[in-house]
Amino acid sequence: MEHLLTPDYRQLSHQETTSTMEKIKIILKNLIKANSQLLSKPELTYFEYSLCTYHHLPIFYGLPKVHKEPISLRPVVITSGSLLVIFSTWLNYKIKELIPLVKSYVKNSFIIIKELQHLTIPDNELFFSADAISMYTNIDTATGVNMVKYFIQNNKDKIPNNFPCNLFLQVLDLVMQNNVFSFARMQ
Repeated sequence: MEHLLTPDYRQLSHQETTSTMEKIKIILKNLIKANSQLLSKPELTYFEYSLCTYHHLPIFYGLPKVHKEPISLRPVVITSGSLLVIFSTWLNYKIKELIPLVKSYVKNSFIIIKELQHLTIPDNELFFSADAISMYTNIDTATGVNMVKYFIQNNKDKIPNNFPCNLFLQVLDLVMQNNVFSFARMQ
């Protein structure tokens, strides 16, 4: 409960949850229909098939961090089989087209290691790394979505012409603003 009893989450009734997910499904179906000309045949098939299947709510649980003192829990949400995982998967697939446009993009860890081996650090400078704590709840969702919008707007000339920018941003906003999951069995 230490993770759920924070301002980041609010409890929904079973009726609110069902209603919310039905509304989201209708919105997403309409978005896909309205933007079908921007999607490839495999994407349309993926959405059509995925939207016809049964979807359950993602489930929240905690994994113990046994290497920490005192032992705490790492929150995990299982999303497989859920409505929004369909669209999260598509967003992940599509954003890979944009990632190389990020100035700090590095293809993989082997390239980082190779670059670090040839890096010369002046005596008056330090090299350090950082780790984020609770990144998901510490990044404001609206700010994150707005930064992706800003990135797309400022890189329009580099983004492939067939990239569905507006659809991508609308789906991103819906997915990020509707992180609905179950903790304990729904009545």
